[in-house]
Amino acid sequence: MNIAENLNELYNQAQAAINALEFSDQPARHALISGLGETLARIGELAFTHENFHHGLLQASPDAITIHLDSGAIIDANPAAERTFGYSRAELMKIGLSGLNPALNTNHMALWWQRVGDGGTEVSETQNRRSDGSFIPIRVRSIAFQVGTRRFIAAIARDISDESARGKALAESDQRFNELFSAIDKGVMIHSPEQRLLAINPVARRILDLPVDWTP
Repeated sequence: MNIAENLNELYNQAQAAINALEFSDQPARHALISGLGETLARIGELAFTHENFHHGLLQASPDAITIHLDSGAIIDANPAAERTFGYSRAELMKIGLSGLNPALNTNHMALWWQRVGDGGTEVSETQNRRSDGSFIPIRVRSIAFQVGTRRFIAAIARDISDESARGKALAESDQRFNELFSAIDKGVMIHSPEQRLLAINPVARRILDLPVDWTP
């Protein structure tokens, strides 16, 4: 049910309640009903503007945003989430958090609420499953909020595949350098511009009679 339908139902219920009252002054009765209609119309206008504003932010965000119940069920998702994970909005709502991240414990949500609490925020890195079965590394900011008595989580996820690839390439480069550095048959020491010793290879350790586990 949308805003207009909700307000229309509210108006009908309020009008029925007014009609059930006994008014000796009919003009006053009509004025009350008219005033009620104008008030609800204004509330509807403000609510519609507010809803459209937040809907626009959700749609325009370049990051994947999913809105969850405290159970982990997904009740909304933006176009970026559809593109990032390869599921339609309806499919995301069907599979929920457990479908996106099957590695999570079954009590993940309960533990999350205990750790973060209402109004809290947490940033973490994990991997979500795409519709093709592949996994995508993401950095997700989870924000807890409450509407009335119901609790929700807004999960804002960013694809960090490029960062992960750069980190992996850097780690592999470091490994190759360390292997080459250790294999050189001459004593080698690396210093900073301030002449601080940064690294020393095994041959240099032996020449200087340094313990194997000695570090600069």
